[in-house]
Amino acid sequence: MKNIFHIASLELKRMRRNQMAWFVVLISAFLLFLMNQFNYFSIEEQFKMIKDFSLGIMNIVGLLLVVYFPVSLIQDDIKEKTIFSILSTPVSKTSLLLGKALAFAILLLLTICINTISLIIILKMKGAPIEIDIFYAVLMIYLKNLTLTGYAFIFAVLPLSSFISIFLTFFVFCLGTVKTYFESMLANYVNIDFPFIIQKITFVLIPNLKIFDVVEKITLGKNFDIKLLYFSFLHFIGISMLTYFLATIMFEKQEL
Repeated sequence: MKNIFHIASLELKRMRRNQMAWFVVLISAFLLFLMNQFNYFSIEEQFKMIKDFSLGIMNIVGLLLVVYFPVSLIQDDIKEKTIFSILSTPVSKTSLLLGKALAFAILLLLTICINTISLIIILKMKGAPIEIDIFYAVLMIYLKNLTLTGYAFIFAVLPLSSFISIFLTFFVFCLGTVKTYFESMLANYVNIDFPFIIQKITFVLIPNLKIFDVVEKITLGKNFDIKLLYFSFLHFIGISMLTYFLATIMFEKQEL
């Protein structure tokens, strides 16, 4: 456990010099100015658009980070041969992987916090109430991106190019977003004797990212069901245990 935290702290220091990380911070800060340009709408419309725009940007920025950083964290060390100096110390590949995953989770959290602070400031400037549903939406966005991160690390440790790893991570995101529709289509239109088995395999291998999408519901003023947060957290825990288990096994067996 000590090695995991040590690796995480080293990776966070490296991220401070990463241009992509600073770009995300600047984009998040720029949101405050951009969201203030909705003055030509009515007050109610401004509130809805500000929340919808800001939460939507959180989703996009989070996705960009997930498809880019995990691959970079692993494959840059392999390309630059720095991974050998790390593994020459009493640090296992599992600790290295989990430390990098922890560092990325912290980076993602800081980025989303910056976006959330921007949203709160502009809503206060507009005189809008700060509803707790906004924080539920932010938490769901964070859980969704963390769920996808496990798949990004699986592809990162495989002997694949950076482009293919990024593409596969984005592909899982797309499948996870339409998974509910895909399962419904199988059950209704595929005339085979084992659609249930296919659905179960799909459920295990692909996350159901649709359950984390509550932004539209909240911006439309609908009530947020706290049970959804509970089930989403369980889904995140289950998928993360599976993906990191597979990622650590693959990484341990891989010859560098």
